[in-house]
Formats: sequence, C-alpha cells, structure tokens
Amino acid sequence: LAETIKFLISCYLLDESRKRDPDGTQITKQWRTVIMFPVPSLIYLFHNNIQFLFLKFVDPATYQILGNLKIVTTGVLFWLILKRKLTKLKWMALLMLLVGATTSQLNTCGDKAFSAPATGYFFGVLSAFMSAF
Repeated sequence: LAETIKFLISCYLLDESRKRDPDGTQITKQWRTVIMFPVPSLIYLFHNNIQFLFLKFVDPATYQILGNLKIVTTGVLFWLILKRKLTKLKWMALLMLLVGATTSQLNTCGDKAFSAPATGYFFGVLSAFMSAF
C-alpha cells in the first residue's frame, strides 16, 4: 500500500512538473537506461515487505540487534562481488558482530535454543542480504 501511494504521488508530481514546464522535464526513452531502474526498485520493494514480515515474528529489540547483520552481509558481499580486500581487523570486526548478534539471541532460560521462531531469523537474514544489495 505504501509503495502504491508513493508511486501515485510521484506520477502526480511528474504530471504537474510537465504542465508547468513541458521542455524542462525530460523522460528518457532509451531502453538501456530505462531497464536499469526496475532492478533496484524491485529489490527495495521486496526488502521493505520482508522487513514487515521480519517484525511480525520477532520483537523490536531482536529486530534492532539482527538488523546489524546487514553490516556483516555488506562486508562479505563487498569482498565476494567487488573482490576488495578486507584487513584482518575488518574480518575480526565482522566476526565479532556476527557472534554478538548470534549469542544475543540464545535463550538461556527455557527449553528452546533461540528466543524467536526460526521463521523470524530466516526473514532477518534475508533482509540483511537484500539490504546489502
């Protein structure tokens, strides 16, 4: 719903801008340029919806802590995709952040190992990976 409202407002503002100055607002019609826009917008759309699913299964504190995993996934994808070197210190920082986020979710009181359902953690990891893109 929010994305639809944003889209409608954008269409309205574009229409108003073109009415005021038809030559000032240019829209590209080259397919090579246009084809680049849907990919990040679709990732953004799915990421926003996954975050709401994530919040449905975990409490706000868990959401904030596991939200730090996007730093870890960004670092790993930075290394994998961009072939950039990470120093030992940066690897250690990423490892400590991963261990800290994981151990914070351990349930020390009770029969379950983790404090939230597995579905919540799945959406959290998926959200972290999508935000890294």
